[in-house]
Amino acid sequence: MLGKIWKKALVLILIIACLFNIIRKVVRKKSLREELQATLDYFNAKNEKTQENIIETNNNNNKQKDEKNSGPVLMQQQNTNNQQVQNNNQQTQNTNQQVQNSQQTQSNTQQQTEQLMPITQSEIEQNMQANSQFVQNNKQQVIDNNSQGVVIQNGNQ
Repeated sequence: MLGKIWKKALVLILIIACLFNIIRKVVRKKSLREELQATLDYFNAKNEKTQENIIETNNNNNKQKDEKNSGPVLMQQQNTNNQQVQNNNQQTQNTNQQVQNSQQTQSNTQQQTEQLMPITQSEIEQNMQANSQFVQNNKQQVIDNNSQGVVIQNGNQ
């Protein structure tokens, strides 16, 4: 008899604890605005990283151009330069892929934002336009990198 009472009391305590936990999670839930802001911060950081990669690739291409123009190059240096050009081309391809992924994610985020949060649409559109401008600038830099890489590669062959 006493065991059944304890059992019922423990089940009741367990049910109350579960309800308390659920209610606490509902009350402390992050707002949609905070979630979207965190997403935008993440993509801005990712775009900054992409821009750093592009700058590094440009610097490497400029160094290779300077080495090419400085005079005759030994066979070992040519092989090293060819490898560097291939690495730069790979970095450029990776950057292209990152830019495409960023554009796709930006498009998806904009569509989700339009569906979920029409109240702050103007703020999000401004952020998306800034990101779009950044992506276009990165695309132009990637195109410049590709053209420089092809010139260097043809020059070494």
